[in-house]
Amino acid sequence: MAKADTMIRGRVGNMIFYEVNGETRVRAAPMEYRDANSTEQQMVRRRLVVAVRFYQSLKETRLRAVWQVAARGKASNGYTCFLRENIHVFNERTIGDPSRLKLAEGCLPGMCNLRVAGRTGNRVTLVWENSLSVLAAHAENRLRVILLTERRMYSPVWLEGVEASRGDGKVEIVLGENLQGMIHLYCFFEDGRNGVFSPSAYVGFDWGGGL
Repeated sequence: MAKADTMIRGRVGNMIFYEVNGETRVRAAPMEYRDANSTEQQMVRRRLVVAVRFYQSLKETRLRAVWQVAARGKASNGYTCFLRENIHVFNERTIGDPSRLKLAEGCLPGMCNLRVAGRTGNRVTLVWENSLSVLAAHAENRLRVILLTERRMYSPVWLEGVEASRGDGKVEIVLGENLQGMIHLYCFFEDGRNGVFSPSAYVGFDWGGGL
């Protein structure tokens, strides 16, 4: 059994959240057998611990508010919503597949065909595509970019100073100094008037290799 510090109830994947004396607890959903210490159930519990640990890091960024918005109108909160979308991404030690990680969710149209178009020093140029219908309604949505690095996978960085909108289709961003290994970028849009977001799109590359 694992414990969580956020009040939630219900089932998320193969896990059940429930309350005991004001404390939220987590257990694996019933299986065909009742061996609580089976290899599979131990793996589920360890994976949950890793996912919860990552979610805790979001509290230090504006991403926590993004997930709270995503949970509006649902029988859940931001914490539950994040786990529902991402529990399958984690393994027993870390993020198993960064390309499948969602760092934002919402009702706005997502970003299409995000890719790296060039790199000079610590500056990276990103490009993306939009349909004409999406541009007509959402061209002014502001671009947001989150950075994860190979050595700091539990320290998401909300990049400041990114000045681009959906309609631009292109942006050059500064990633910082002394980066090494794999770089993981998660891009999404925000409608500042309505306070809503799009699902995040992913692009990754080796900082020491070619694009």
